[in-house]
Amino acid sequence: MRKIIPLRRAVGSVAVGSVMESLELRQLLSAAYVIDGVQPAAYDQPQIHVLFRQTATGSPLIADDGLGDTSFDVTGFLDTGSSGVVISQETAEGLGIQSSTFNGQPVTYADVGIGGADVFDVSEPLYLNFAPFNDTVDGTDEADFSQKFGPMRMQINQNPADPELGDPLDIFGMPAMQGKVVVMDTTPVNDLANMRTWIYNPGTPYHAATTTTDPGIPTTNLHVKLSFSSLKRFTDVSPAGAPGPVFTSNPFVGPAPFASGDTTPPITIGQGNLTTNGSFLLDTGSQSTFISSAMAAKVHVYYEAGTEGTDNPILVDGNGKEIPNQFSLPIGGIGQTSTVAGFYLDSLTLPTREGVPIKFTHAPVLVDDVTLEDPSNGDTFTLDGDIGMNYFVASSAIAGGVGDDHPGDFTWMTFDQPNGVLGLNLPGAVPVLTGSISGSIFSDFNSDGKIETGDKGLASVRVYIDANLNGKFDASEKTVLTDSTGAYHFTGLNPGTYRVREVTPSAYKLIAPAAGYFSVTISAGQDTAGHNFADAPIKAAISGSIFNDIGGDATRQTTDPGLSGWRVYIDANNNGKLDIGETSILTDVSGNYSFTGLLPASYVVRDVPQAGWRATTVSSYVVTLAGVNAIGRNFGVTHKAKLAGSVFLDANKNGIRDKAEVGLANWRIYIDTNKNGKFDTGELSVLTDSLGNWTFAAISAGTYVVRIVQQAGFTRTAPAAGSFTITLSAGAIVSGKTFGEGKP
Repeated sequence: MRKIIPLRRAVGSVAVGSVMESLELRQLLSAAYVIDGVQPAAYDQPQIHVLFRQTATGSPLIADDGLGDTSFDVTGFLDTGSSGVVISQETAEGLGIQSSTFNGQPVTYADVGIGGADVFDVSEPLYLNFAPFNDTVDGTDEADFSQKFGPMRMQINQNPADPELGDPLDIFGMPAMQGKVVVMDTTPVNDLANMRTWIYNPGTPYHAATTTTDPGIPTTNLHVKLSFSSLKRFTDVSPAGAPGPVFTSNPFVGPAPFASGDTTPPITIGQGNLTTNGSFLLDTGSQSTFISSAMAAKVHVYYEAGTEGTDNPILVDGNGKEIPNQFSLPIGGIGQTSTVAGFYLDSLTLPTREGVPIKFTHAPVLVDDVTLEDPSNGDTFTLDGDIGMNYFVASSAIAGGVGDDHPGDFTWMTFDQPNGVLGLNLPGAVPVLTGSISGSIFSDFNSDGKIETGDKGLASVRVYIDANLNGKFDASEKTVLTDSTGAYHFTGLNPGTYRVREVTPSAYKLIAPAAGYFSVTISAGQDTAGHNFADAPIKAAISGSIFNDIGGDATRQTTDPGLSGWRVYIDANNNGKLDIGETSILTDVSGNYSFTGLLPASYVVRDVPQAGWRATTVSSYVVTLAGVNAIGRNFGVTHKAKLAGSVFLDANKNGIRDKAEVGLANWRIYIDTNKNGKFDTGELSVLTDSLGNWTFAAISAGTYVVRIVQQAGFTRTAPAAGSFTITLSAGAIVSGKTFGEGKP
């Protein structure tokens, strides 16, 4: 995936003052925590110490440190934007890490995108141990490497590091954080030092006395809900069947891509009077933040024609006027490296579980399309955006730390992978007493608007707060889905009046409340309950007929009569037979049936076979009712028999159809009524289809001689008698009668 190139720097090498301005207490303005002045490029990104082993308890792999000694320590970036672990060519060679092979071929792995593909080698399986990145860990003591992962295969960069971009990059992505909590102390970055990073097991207590060396998991006062999505289908492993590198899902702020019904709150961006929202990849490995060109277009920002992808990209508004205060940064990744333009949004807003969002004003974003392509079918997916570390740590106007700067606003940052939460500690963020609204949605069988015995909760029904009072659900409105019991719960609501509505399921009619919504007023910290929606199920019918399919063609012709007195039933346990207690009905004089008064659900409808008859259509229907009648569920039956077989080219003339031997089309098969061994006018016949198959769909019971009309240039090899003599009973199905034909 394309990423902002992380430029390394020496601590204190940027001349912007020995200490950045002190943090100011943030104020709650317009029901949001407002932060102003974030700059385009982060001063730092989380790093971690790693050692590698070939076995779980073996000796660490070591490399020459260039100073006459050896070292097992590798320092890399801890990157939520990466789905795997990527090690540099230099690290692999230095530690002697071997590449994998499969059936004698080297294994390669490709991240596939519109611009091409980054192709990596795949490593041997290795065990990884992680140590914290702080002032007291220098990577020389194995005891510090207490977090263990593996075995896992990794991606190995096939290209050497670009000296213009700094040291070789080793990236430890989501596999290094599975089931863990990553703790980041961002405060040192304000003094131009590196942030401190730890990986902890969930539940590790906070230790105030050792905050710089071993803090545990600190308490944070703001929390952003995350979703997770796998982008694995946009990758490719070669050769086919080879084991690929370790791969795990990535976190998003917003609904998970490809997950229908996910209600994770999205990021909202605003420019002038225009707003839009989307799912942004949470990317600790990125210095900067970007939005897609489609997102930019929604706030009327575009690339000037002919400048995108050049060394001088320019952004303009809908009138072609250049956007003020533009900037540009280098982007590197799949298939290309390019310069990308950016601008300052009026706002970028992060939702929080506390109900009070974090609103960044004068918010810098690049405009870049990160588009992935599925190698199997060419389907593409473009990220809405990517939120990088510049919003969470000290940032600069220029990558590498040149120009205006902004101190980090958060003192702690935690990434809780198992619970899907980004924790942020914002000094001065005063807790706000928020309220809640709860209730349920139930199936009101007698339509009286009251929950009674037999009424059941309806799961996965959307409930929303109709903020604009337009009576319909809009994408930007706060929403939840009912749980398995039909319950819903809105939390984090500021004092005020809210109109709560449901999206009534298609198979139901809203009975209560009579107004169609609840108007709920809550005060600070107030929790209100009992706002229940009653939905009456709309009953429907399943109907059809049973008919005598005289021609056996599975289609009812005008000459095919209905059959009365046949039993049709709803197979409640789907066992293929009529059981005691199952609903059934007899067809009327016209062969019709109808099950009425059925509640919304899925039903299996079958007929009871009768002796001497066989089905020509489907033997059952699966019908899902959602308040609309299901008609035309017809069953065709016939008392006539069916006779089928094939004609094949017997290449080896052994009289047996072998696997590779093909069918012969347009050969005539006939019933030799007068048994004279030749096809006569009036005798029943069919031609084989393109695969050599033939069928007599409707034949009366009796004994028949079946022959083939011999064609020039062929010799019959099967059956040995030259014909089949077959006795058919009423409704019988006989198949597999095969004629073989060989060439001299």
